[in-house]
Amino acid sequence: MWTAASVCLALATLCGTSVAMQDAVNGVIPGPPTFYQWVLPLEYDGVSFTVPKAYASCGTAWDARPYVASKDGRLTLNGPVTLQPMCASSGNASNVPSSADTPAFYIVARPVSWTNGKPDGGHFDAKSSFPAIAVAGPVEPGAQSWRFKPLQPELKMRAGYGYMFFVAQLVAL
Repeated sequence: MWTAASVCLALATLCGTSVAMQDAVNGVIPGPPTFYQWVLPLEYDGVSFTVPKAYASCGTAWDARPYVASKDGRLTLNGPVTLQPMCASSGNASNVPSSADTPAFYIVARPVSWTNGKPDGGHFDAKSSFPAIAVAGPVEPGAQSWRFKPLQPELKMRAGYGYMFFVAQLVAL
């Protein structure tokens, strides 16, 4: 019989995300992983989310810089996160700019891997997908303003661990 832990470890081996997935098994991401396709990178400063000024344009690759948690604890959002819509049609696989065809967007967190005792950033090709936990959402991609409501369960962060944040759409449970 497969357990949630064995499924997570099997997926980690297949996807090449062993450290991030080990964190998932150890409680950073509760339960089996959920896969998201990123649409827009976000920076998090411990208080608020912003779109990085260096992000060139929708549909391009991104070299993410992780947020490193200063202490153990849950990521608690004190209210909705509001962002100006960008890349609304990027999540649409058929490239039809219709929000009716595009799944809802979420703010997701992805634990990062470690090298030399520090969290690495990561290079993400346009529209790549990865295991993550949704921390806020959903929003309709075509809305005039994106207002992401905090979700439960909250992300359990660990001191010294790195996390990258994205606006993303759900692709697989």
